[in-house]
Amino acid sequence: MLTTLAATIACATAGATGSADLVARLRPGWTIDSASRLLEPRAPLAARGVVRIEPIFVAPKRRLGADRLQRWIAIELVPGADAQAARRSLADLDVVFEVVEGEGIVEPAGTDEPPLPGDPYFGLQYGLHNTGQTVAGFTGIADADCDAPEAWEIAAPFLPLAPVTIGIVDTGVHPHPEYVDRLLVGKNTIDGSSDTSDLCGSHGTHVAGIAAATSDNALGVASLGAHASLLPVKAFGTSCFANWTSLSSGAVWAVDQGASVINMSVHGYEYSALMEDAVNYAFANDVLIVASAGNSNTQVAYPAKYANAMAIASSNNLDKKSSSSNPGPELDVAAAGSNIWSTVKPDGFGFKGGTSMAAPQVTGLAAFLKGVNPHASAAGLWSVIVATADDIEDPGFDVKTGWGRINAANALTELLARAADGDVDGDGGVGSRDLAIVLGAWGTAGFTDVTGDGTTDAADLAFVLEHWTG
Repeated sequence: MLTTLAATIACATAGATGSADLVARLRPGWTIDSASRLLEPRAPLAARGVVRIEPIFVAPKRRLGADRLQRWIAIELVPGADAQAARRSLADLDVVFEVVEGEGIVEPAGTDEPPLPGDPYFGLQYGLHNTGQTVAGFTGIADADCDAPEAWEIAAPFLPLAPVTIGIVDTGVHPHPEYVDRLLVGKNTIDGSSDTSDLCGSHGTHVAGIAAATSDNALGVASLGAHASLLPVKAFGTSCFANWTSLSSGAVWAVDQGASVINMSVHGYEYSALMEDAVNYAFANDVLIVASAGNSNTQVAYPAKYANAMAIASSNNLDKKSSSSNPGPELDVAAAGSNIWSTVKPDGFGFKGGTSMAAPQVTGLAAFLKGVNPHASAAGLWSVIVATADDIEDPGFDVKTGWGRINAANALTELLARAADGDVDGDGGVGSRDLAIVLGAWGTAGFTDVTGDGTTDAADLAFVLEHWTG
């Protein structure tokens, strides 16, 4: 049994480490302090086999949604306890708990594929530029790509791009030469340390390279997010499985550290209110969660399935759904995910495939767009990427690839056009957020100068009000 209340409260500085048997959300009015009193001998929690509780999140109160996150607790049961029976028993205490749920089992959403002999080079990256080349034995069709070279050309006048931080919630990220100079100190949500070494087949390292490898450095791979800093979050233990506590804690931590985009190349099939609250927290605080749809060819997995996470399918170099990519009505877009060449530890390259590889293509694109227009919101990035996707598979939206395969050049063109029309944040309408951005940038140039006269002033304010859509 918990020895002292202080032992529980001490955990609040770091949050839970992902070793819980169950998780629960307290009802409003309940705190970790008041709930701890139910652990006394013969009290309701102790009688149901609970030996310890601790908070999962420690979120700044100024953040939107932080009050809800602070009501989530991790629950440790007596050794050998039946977790499902305890879950049902604890759920009966509905005066205390809104939700009681299991941890779930979550895997990286990628697989190894046979390596291709020879040195890596840009020609292998059909997802960025497809000429119909043969990659890993599969011949593609020309222009089944995201038009990266065209996008880079459009972005040239805006160099250097604005700083952006990408959170990689994954198996860890090895400090590969392709991005080591932009790799920030991260967090290990399993043990609370800053050890983010990648011990699971270079999965997180491969994802990081797809999203943000340095371009034009003679190491063989490029990316759309080459300007971005990488914030690694290691949420997987030595078994290379994660749970919802470690993943949700990692996502919330990345939000609080200033990430603009968070990549989650993972898939789990058990709904978690805990993870959904973390996703909602990110979106409420203007952070885009990009998640892989999963690789069982059945249904869109979590966290991609949540309404406030962008769900990414995998396509191949023929602009068709990858065979294992999960279909479903929750899909947003597809991106190259079959036979993707990227970084592996310690300083090499290799092929992997799956929706794990598709998601960081979209993450890199979102970071690229944010780098060109730093005022773009999470909703704006999402809206532009979906609106400009190239339609593949069935006409219009389909459950195989959503609205289509991403197109970076079209997305950037659309984002620039929206800004010129007063939609500075790119969300598809001119409203209060755009007005606030213009007022906050008064006297400067850039995207807030929607009239193009060299400075953000009364003319731009009048332009925004004239084009107001609410």
